[in-house]
Amino acid sequence: MTTSLQDSRELEVNAALQDGLWPELRAVPRDVSEQHIVLRGRVPSFFLKQVAQSLILERVRHPLKLENRLEVSPPTEAVSPRS
Repeated sequence: MTTSLQDSRELEVNAALQDGLWPELRAVPRDVSEQHIVLRGRVPSFFLKQVAQSLILERVRHPLKLENRLEVSPPTEAVSPRS
C-alpha cells in the first residue's frame, strides 16, 4: 500500500469523526495504519461508541480492520445532598 493511500485513509477517518453531528467524537484519539484503524479514549455513551464505529465503516472506502477500543464513561452529575 502506498503512503498516499494511507494518507487518504487518514483524511477519510478524520472527516468521518469531525464532520458529524456529535462534537464528542471530534477529539477521539485514533491510529490509522496501512492495515487497520484503532479508536481509543472515552465517550459518554454506548450510542456514541457505536456511532463512531458506524461513521468510519460508512465513510472509509478501503476495507480494513477496525478496533473499537473506546471506553464508555458517562459524565458524572453533581448530586446535591437531601435535606
